[in-house]
Amino acid sequence: MSLLNKDNENLDGLLNAVKEQGIDYLNKVDSRLTSTQIQAEIDNHLNVEGLGSIETLNEFNDRFEPLIVASSGPRYWGFVTGGTTPAAIAGDWLATVYDQNTQSAKGNGDVSAIIELETIKLLCSLLNLPDNFFGGFVTGATLSNFTSLAVARQWIGKQSGKDFARSGVSGEIKILSATPHSSAVKSLSMLGLGSDNIIQVEVLKGNREAIDIDD
Repeated sequence: MSLLNKDNENLDGLLNAVKEQGIDYLNKVDSRLTSTQIQAEIDNHLNVEGLGSIETLNEFNDRFEPLIVASSGPRYWGFVTGGTTPAAIAGDWLATVYDQNTQSAKGNGDVSAIIELETIKLLCSLLNLPDNFFGGFVTGATLSNFTSLAVARQWIGKQSGKDFARSGVSGEIKILSATPHSSAVKSLSMLGLGSDNIIQVEVLKGNREAIDIDD
């Protein structure tokens, strides 16, 4: 019997094992270390036949689980990671199980796109935004900066009758920023706008981040 067939037969046991491990982690996250000096050795040799899910979980627990820090716990201040909620965990599991294609929103076997559109509208309602406001979901802050700068790039091109996405960026484009995040600087280079084209703007006195609008 193949490992995949064995995994399918033992899917209930596998999911229960992961569930119990997840609950145990969440119950103890407030006492888990927030940093570690332990290093995992990199395995460069691929097991051609595979290990199967349970053995892979065991290997994960032996090699990597002890290195995982409580980045979602209350004592971790390194980044604004935040914890998860029961609803988010359930949503992630269901998204993985149903594994829908989200290419379009016509409702032809891609209801997840409709759920996304509805969620955007609900957020607009929550924030009292106008009905004609819209948006989209991206993977995180870095891609959010990338997407916003891409939209700005298209808008700038449109002012001169150009489509930069099709024909490429032409002409000089300057970007004003007081304290640009590294992801924004990286996005400028990836979008062809040039990471050297930032004009530094002053910040307000006594404030490390607030841009000085007058400047």
